[in-house]
Parts: sequence; structure tokens; C-alpha cells
Amino acid sequence: HCLEKKKQIQTLGITAVDYHIKNDCQRYLDLVRQEKWPDLRAEKDYRHILLTGATGFMGAFLVEELLEKTSAFLYLPVRGESQEKAVERFRHKMEFYFGRNFYHTNKDRMKVFHSELSQDRLGMDDSRYGDLSEIINVIIHPAANVKHHGLYEDLHRDNVTACEHLLQLAMIGKKKDFHYVSTLDI
Repeated sequence: HCLEKKKQIQTLGITAVDYHIKNDCQRYLDLVRQEKWPDLRAEKDYRHILLTGATGFMGAFLVEELLEKTSAFLYLPVRGESQEKAVERFRHKMEFYFGRNFYHTNKDRMKVFHSELSQDRLGMDDSRYGDLSEIINVIIHPAANVKHHGLYEDLHRDNVTACEHLLQLAMIGKKKDFHYVSTLDI
């Protein structure tokens, strides 16, 4: 069968192959033009935001800005040995950047939860993961391993696998926008 196909292509000549490639490309571009794209200039009123990296420099300042400039509720996955350690880690970072009262003043608009982005279902049980997939309407993902030196496996896990798991979350349950934030260092 393969030899027969090879003979057919040889008898058609390279111009026929070019024609088919160009034809396939044109069909693809026509389909893309027909796609209904949202107006990306439109400002959205997100009510339930999952924000990664809240204990990092950029993430902490995004928490502060989102609380100041929106009325959204923030869902903040944080690493830690337990739920209590995750909350304590986040609270400590917020106090460092924004003062002693920041966490207590804003805790009614934030849900810090123990999570590991590089694990399946972000390290959560099926029920909590399913609930999260139904309530959030946007994922903002600035979390990253920004070390300049390290094991490839660690960098891949933190920067690629974690992003893949968040994209999986974005595709189930309620429709969610996904905003990936990066720097030159990533």
C-alpha cells in the first residue's frame, strides 16, 4: 500500500503535492476566519478568580490589586504541608508586603487552599476539584519557578506540568478564561 502511494505521489510530481498542501492550508485559513472570536478589548467583570503564585512577589501584588480594584472573590492555591500551613504561609507573605492587618481585613474575599499545581487535580480530591471547576470563571497564572539554575525535571514540573493541569481545570465545568503571565526569565 505504501509503495502504491509513493508511486502515485511520484507520478503527480511535486507541483501536485504543493497544490494539495496549499489547498489544505487555504481550507484551514477559511475555517479560522469563520471562527467566532470574542472581543478581546471588552472589559470583563470576573466574580470568581483563581490566582496562582499568591505567595510570590508578582502574585502577592496581584492579590492586593485585585482586591482593591475589583469586587471579585479570590481562590488562592498555596503549597504547604497542610491546609493550616498553606494559610499561614500566605498570611505571612501578605503581612510582609502589606502590613499586619492585610490578611484579616481581606479574608472574607479570599479562599486560601492547600494545593500542588503540578499534581493531578492540583492535589485536591475529586469533590473539591469539581466544586472549584464550577465556580471560578477565570484562571490567572503567574506562578512559576524562576530559578536560573536547577534540575530540568523541577523546572519542567513547576512551569510546564503545572500549567497543563491548570489548563485542564479551565476546560472542565464552567467555561473559564485563562490568563498566563510570564517574564523573560521563564
